[in-house]
Amino acid sequence: MGLRSVALVVAFSCAGAASACGGDDDRQAADREGRSEAGEDDGSARGEDPAQAPRGDRRGEGEAPGHDDDRMAPADTALSTWKDWERALERGAADDVIALYADGAELVLGGAVAASGRAEIERHFELRAAAIGDRERDPRVVIARDGEVVVVADVRGEHTGEILGIEPTGARLYRAEIWRTFVDTRGLITRQEVYADALNIQAQMQRRDIAARAPPARAEVGDAVVHAESGDGAPAASARKAAAAVFEALSAGDSQAFGAAFSPDGVLHDGSASQDATGRGAIAGHASSLRQAFPALEVRRLELWGAGDYVAATYELSGAHDGTWRRIRARASGARFDVPGAALLEVADGAVTRAWLLYDGAAIANAIEAPEAEDDD
Repeated sequence: MGLRSVALVVAFSCAGAASACGGDDDRQAADREGRSEAGEDDGSARGEDPAQAPRGDRRGEGEAPGHDDDRMAPADTALSTWKDWERALERGAADDVIALYADGAELVLGGAVAASGRAEIERHFELRAAAIGDRERDPRVVIARDGEVVVVADVRGEHTGEILGIEPTGARLYRAEIWRTFVDTRGLITRQEVYADALNIQAQMQRRDIAARAPPARAEVGDAVVHAESGDGAPAASARKAAAAVFEALSAGDSQAFGAAFSPDGVLHDGSASQDATGRGAIAGHASSLRQAFPALEVRRLELWGAGDYVAATYELSGAHDGTWRRIRARASGARFDVPGAALLEVADGAVTRAWLLYDGAAIANAIEAPEAEDDD
């Protein structure tokens, strides 16, 4: 596991989010076992896994892994599977968690497949349970379309086990995460993608001399907003326009347009920043600081989909470093990086009211600090 994945060992629970993880409590393990073994929705045997999602290639805007055929679960089924997964994880019921995955399921961290198949995924959860104790997870927004659930959550835990050779520090760790969970017609998870940033986690463990983000008080975190819509997840035109404006302005280096895409009291949560930016002025200032550090910053391979007033996005952030970012200076001017990212945006009256913008700042730091390669001659 690399430095950029240091915080991906954080496990979670549904504490503080009863409404998000509640629902059909009578849907028990026997039902899950029956649907996975019988394959009643598509006539397949459990081991054949015909609904395995593609391995994450992005074909174009609006297309996502698992959305190129008719093997997707309806939105309400996908949402129900996610709730089962959250409840089982909270209980520490490993067998129930793993039973929700298809045989060839993949867990993707930082754009790379970290675990493939039930056995590897189970081992992944065992390792992070050992490394992080006193785990808490507060889902903030949950949206679903046919075949997919996207969740943004605040995640907390205590560093109680070895991570990357770092002995337990007892530090309280926090970060926001976005999870994409793909579900097939049997109600089984075929793929999960995790988007988050380890830069603040490194600061919280005092491995980077930068200001660490303080977690929001749990009393300020309400029950999650849950919204599911059947269909391909095409967001309302006004919501799509507002969300697209954020990424267009970021890619164009227009900090004022970036701020103007938000409501007057809008909030931007950039996972790599030490605090949220609130209000158009502060949000524009945040975009300006990014552009100063990364003059060639560009958003590529943007994909948008939504449900109701929420828009989910995945993208690739590309650029070159030429300045100071989070007190991190490049060893060589022009050091380049390309990192995957995800966002979830709330839109009202044609403006973004809140946005979670998550990309791997630790991977960027690792890339820009790397020494230049020596010439062969």
